Amino acid sequence: MKRTQKGFTLIELLVVIAVIGLLSTLTMVSLGGVRNRANDAAIASSMHQLQITAEIFNSENGGYGVTADSIGTACALAADPGAGTKGDIYKLCTDINKRNLGNHGIPTVVTDAAAGTQATAYCAWTVLASSAAKYQCIDSSSKAVQTNTLPSGAGYCVAATSYVCPASAL
Repeated sequence: MKRTQKGFTLIELLVVIAVIGLLSTLTMVSLGGVRNRANDAAIASSMHQLQITAEIFNSENGGYGVTADSIGTACALAADPGAGTKGDIYKLCTDINKRNLGNHGIPTVVTDAAAGTQATAYCAWTVLASSAAKYQCIDSSSKAVQTNTLPSGAGYCVAATSYVCPASAL
């Protein structure tokens, strides 16, 4: 009597399950880099929007501000969710913090404003989500760059010294 076998053996099913598990693991690992690059792009976009918003503020107020809506104050307030202002700059700084997964904080902003005076220049930078050694930097000279040079070092974005971003090095 001839016996025909229908279906799969246990070994065959386990091999298929193992292959599917391996493929899904490889897919998930590769998506982590894509997610970080997407967050980097969103951070760069928000930083550019921050730059545009600061320029609008400058044209309407004759400087980059001393009020709660100014670029320096609003970004500093974004570190405290219960803080006063909820203007556009505050919202952009909060969004940037969320996009870099909350690991690197809000943008660091340096202005040339003395106490009670309008700022005439600024530089702002933040760490990117993909690496703690990559930065997005904007300044009042319309420069917007991604760099691996720390913007607050080597004479860049330093209060009372310089309000420009380093050259792009990525």
